Amino acid sequence: MQGTMNAQFNSCQIMTRLPLKKYLILAADAVTGNQIAALLEESDWCVYLVHSDKQAYQRVLHDHMDLVIADIDAVDLGGLAVLIYCHHHEPAVATVAITPVNDDYRKKLARELGGCSGFFYLQYDSLNINLCAGVKTLLASDREKQAMYRHE
Repeated sequence: MQGTMNAQFNSCQIMTRLPLKKYLILAADAVTGNQIAALLEESDWCVYLVHSDKQAYQRVLHDHMDLVIADIDAVDLGGLAVLIYCHHHEPAVATVAITPVNDDYRKKLARELGGCSGFFYLQYDSLNINLCAGVKTLLASDREKQAMYRHE
């Protein structure tokens, strides 16, 4: 008795996906940095959390970040200088500042000198973080791109 072999192949659907994006958070303290990282967790990005401007510059130079988020409230941290550096020397990097809600002067500096597309707001000098419209738009745009690639 001779049997016939019937080979069946299941069709595989290949999911294309955008490369994993990298973002850097320069925060004065781990609590603030972790809160921001938690807010961005669903964006499926690779996060680097640093606490000094030296570490931030090293990451930007060696790891080619897509987004840099820096605390500009802690003046000795050098967050504004990191954003300015990225804006002028790494123009493909999006920049976002962490600042108190009511600090219009620092927000203006971050926009004009650091090219900031959005802000994370410290509420009333507490560690409660809120997103501003610019950051929400940036994240929504990224989620739409990811969804588009997942459905192709």
